[in-house]
Amino acid sequence: MSQQYRCARAAAHGVLRAMMAGVIEIFDVPDERRFVLTVDDQRAGVLEYKISGDVFIAIHTEIDPAYAGQGLGSKLVQRVLDDVRQSGRSLRPLCPFVQRFLKQNPSYQDLVVTSRESGH
Repeated sequence: MSQQYRCARAAAHGVLRAMMAGVIEIFDVPDERRFVLTVDDQRAGVLEYKISGDVFIAIHTEIDPAYAGQGLGSKLVQRVLDDVRQSGRSLRPLCPFVQRFLKQNPSYQDLVVTSRESGH
């Protein structure tokens, strides 16, 4: 491995570390029906949703590829599910990422609406 390659690789890892050390904020934008995740004031991800009665429907989660692999999707989903729990709503997880998160984090399973509860 050349010295130039090692330096370039180390520099790239430094950029990732710098991004991971950034300030992460997650906030709801109800008018757009989405939660937004920012890193150092740069939009890095979204979770789109609908509300139907007392059911929060998680439709789609997306993390910008520049921020992939840093666990930001999980941080976003965890924050959203904590908000769902606090609001007293149930959850209908249509988003595959949210479904995987729920399988890996069974403590949130109690939020999931059953077919009977949803009227379907």
